[in-house]
Amino acid sequence: DSNAKQVLGRKFSAASQTPIYPLALARNASAVALTTRAMLPDKHGSRLADVAKRLEKSTGYASTYEQHLIKQGIIGERPGNTFDFDIPLLRELLSQEEK
Repeated sequence: DSNAKQVLGRKFSAASQTPIYPLALARNASAVALTTRAMLPDKHGSRLADVAKRLEKSTGYASTYEQHLIKQGIIGERPGNTFDFDIPLLRELLSQEEK
C-alpha cells in the first residue's frame, strides 16, 4: 500500500493511523498462539516439520497456519525452507510470556 507509513518498523494505514500488525494478531489469536509458540525454540528460523512435531499435528495442519500467518505479515519465509517472525520483538515478547 503506497499510503501506508513505516514507523518504528510497523506499518500504519494512512486512513486510520491504526497499526496493521496488532490487528492481524488480534484476528488470528488462536493461530498465533499455536504456531508462534511452537516456533520459539528455533532461534534462526523454523522448519515446518519441527513446528508440526511440537504441535503434535501433521505438516499439512501446520502448513495451513504457516500460510495464514505469512499472508498476515506475522511471519515470513527465510532461506533454507524456514520461516521466522516478521514483527519486530514478537519473539522476545512471547518468550517473556512463556516464563
